Amino acid sequence: MVGALSLLVIVPSLAPSEQPSVAAPPLPSEVPSTAEMRSVLMAGHLAGTEAVWRTDDGCVHVFYEFNGRGRGPKVWTEITPGRDGIPTARNRSATSAASS
Repeated sequence: MVGALSLLVIVPSLAPSEQPSVAAPPLPSEVPSTAEMRSVLMAGHLAGTEAVWRTDDGCVHVFYEFNGRGRGPKVWTEITPGRDGIPTARNRSATSAASS
C-alpha cells in the first residue's frame, strides 16, 4: 500500500488581495503591518503563517502559527541582542489546541 505524502513548505506570503480562501487563522493584532510575512503550505494549501519584525530597541519578534486539522501551535518568540548584536536572551511562549 502506498501512503500519502504531505509536504510542508514555508514561502513568502502573497499580498492580502492575492490570498486564497484558506484555513489559516488571522494574524493577532500585536503583529505590525510592517512585519515580514511567510506562509506555511501543506499539500498546496495555506496552513499557517510566520511574521518577523524588529522593534526600535533591537529585539527581533517572531510569531508562528500552524493550523493542522483545527489544531496546532501558536508560538511567540522574542530575541534580545546584546551590544555587539549577538543574542543574549530568548523568550518563547507557545500554546497548542491539541494539548489544551
